[in-house]
Amino acid sequence: VNSSPFYVDDTQTLYVGGNDGMMHAFNVADGKELFAYVPGLIKMADLSMLSRGDYENSHRWYVDGPIAVTDRKLTPSANYLVGSLGRGGKGMYGLNVTNPASFGNADVRWELAETAGNNMGMVTGRPALALVNTSPTAKTAAAIVGNGVNSTNNKAVLLVVNVQTGAVIREINTGAGSASQPNGLSAPTAILGTDGKSVDYVYAGDLLGNVWKFDL
Repeated sequence: VNSSPFYVDDTQTLYVGGNDGMMHAFNVADGKELFAYVPGLIKMADLSMLSRGDYENSHRWYVDGPIAVTDRKLTPSANYLVGSLGRGGKGMYGLNVTNPASFGNADVRWELAETAGNNMGMVTGRPALALVNTSPTAKTAAAIVGNGVNSTNNKAVLLVVNVQTGAVIREINTGAGSASQPNGLSAPTAILGTDGKSVDYVYAGDLLGNVWKFDL
C-alpha cells in the first residue's frame, strides 16, 4: 500500500513491496516478474489471513516499507537494495540485486530485526544511501535511516547501517522520547561534505515536533 516503487536504471528493474508479504522485482521491458522475496522478519503465520473471506475486517501490513537501491557509483559493479517492513513490523533487510534475473539465496545479504541499543522501530522513511566516514582514511557505503515508530526505547534515533553486511555502524540517539511520550525519527536528508563524496550532516524530524541536525 505504502511501498513506493524504486527503479534501477543499471538493470532496468523495478522494485516494490506488497501486502502479499513479498518484495517484488519486475523487468520494465516486458513487465515480467524476475523474483519475489519474503523477508524472514515478517510474521509468516499472518500470511494465511490473506485468503480469508473476512480479511478486510482485520487488515494486515506486510512488506509495506520504502525501498532504496545503490547505484554503481556508490557501490562499483554492484547494486545493493535496502528495504524495510514499514507498517508491517520492525526491521530492515539487504539484498544484492546486481543480477536480478538470476537472484538466489546467496543474494540475501542480511536482515536486521533489532539494534544493540533496542532502537529499531517501524521504518517508514526511505533510507538515504551514501558514503560515510568510518575512519580517517576509510569510507563505507551506508543506509542512513530514521528508526521510525514503536521502538523498544521509544526514542528518536538515527541509524547508520552498512549496505553490504547490515552491520550497524552507528546509532545516534537524540534522547527525545519516553514510554509516556513515544518518539521516532522520520526519513533523513543527507548533505555531502566538502569532498563531494561522503556525508557530513543529516537532517530529520521526529514525532514530537523536533528537527534534528546530526554531525557524521
